[in-house]
Amino acid sequence: MPGRIRYTPDASEPYGPKHKRRRPSGLPTLVGIASGPEGVVRVDGLDSKRLLALTNRIYSLRFKARPAGFKAERVRNASRPGAALAPIADVSRQTGLGESFVKTMVHLAKTEGEGGTFAVPARNFNAACRTTKINRRRLCTPVDAPRGDAPLITAWGVFQWNRDAGRELAILDNLGLKAPPIPADWQPWDWSATEEIAVPIDYYAQLWRLVRKRGGTVRDAARGVRLWHTGPNRFRRYYNRGADAKAWTRVQTKVTSRIDRHLAHAGVV
Repeated sequence: MPGRIRYTPDASEPYGPKHKRRRPSGLPTLVGIASGPEGVVRVDGLDSKRLLALTNRIYSLRFKARPAGFKAERVRNASRPGAALAPIADVSRQTGLGESFVKTMVHLAKTEGEGGTFAVPARNFNAACRTTKINRRRLCTPVDAPRGDAPLITAWGVFQWNRDAGRELAILDNLGLKAPPIPADWQPWDWSATEEIAVPIDYYAQLWRLVRKRGGTVRDAARGVRLWHTGPNRFRRYYNRGADAKAWTRVQTKVTSRIDRHLAHAGVV
């Protein structure tokens, strides 16, 4: 893990360039953490008193005991666009994977994270629990139950990870990847600014090395990282088919042409 990364929140647009001063549905302002000998419970919320009561109640129901302690931590607000780009470049260089990896990470943050903005909620990610659409119960949150057509935002941060991005890392363990230890009730806004950058980059670096070890070029590795970002199983198919230019043509989807455009803009050839 690199040294501690800090940034100045943007008071004029605390929820990023898209949402500006309006908190998007599903994003909490507080995280309650109850702990004791039996374990730890974390709960998202908006009001400190209600959060205390709910967190303690969930702890008691889960562990049949009262927690020994409670704390409420504020969810970080967004930075100005571009504030994360220099730290991302620094952490990327520490992997020793070369400037193409650095360019890929910086451009990924530009396209996914509102120009490289710390703590930015997704523009339009919708994790609402609606039986008429794809069932996303894994992503439901007790904060602001879905109402109307307002999207439920749970993707967050400079690389736009959501809860499932953390939970599903282990599905590629059989390829030799090491998933970071993420608790079952984790949400991306639980991370510090350092973790928001360093944890994803560490995993992207593993994907990169995996493709290169299989014989893929630098461009093949960059493609693999960005393909994983659209879905781990897409990466698996790409890897199993050789993780090279021929494999890329065999996994053609609506995202692959967009990925190649991104890599061209990033200068990864």
